[in-house]
Amino acid sequence: ATALAALVDAPAGEIRARAFNLSPLHGNHRILDLARAVEAAIPGTRLTVAAGAATDARDYRVSGARIAALLGDGWARTGIEEGIAEIVAALDGRAPDPEAFEGPRFARVAHLRNRIETGALGPDLRPRPRATAAAS
Repeated sequence: ATALAALVDAPAGEIRARAFNLSPLHGNHRILDLARAVEAAIPGTRLTVAAGAATDARDYRVSGARIAALLGDGWARTGIEEGIAEIVAALDGRAPDPEAFEGPRFARVAHLRNRIETGALGPDLRPRPRATAAAS
């Protein structure tokens, strides 16, 4: 919330059409490590890794340098465990509906396709000016 509030208050010229990884400078984690942290935080949760699953060779490292330049290096006040605990508390024992997380709202590729189809993004994934997007 700290980073989002700062981005809302930032001068438009500093943030327009720029992506910000909301990650501390040294906050990269492997998906398996995140899954293990969720497993540890939620009683009764059991992590299962598919038999024969290969190690994911993709690189998920992100840089928090851009957000740190805007907010300073100490902007991130919570870690993974605190974030998981916050989500668990917000769910308050309710299981999320898997269908709520499918489609363009939470699936990046579907979201980008939708924005290209509506003219909000160009084929280079850059925002189109509003007049251009409306005219398309």
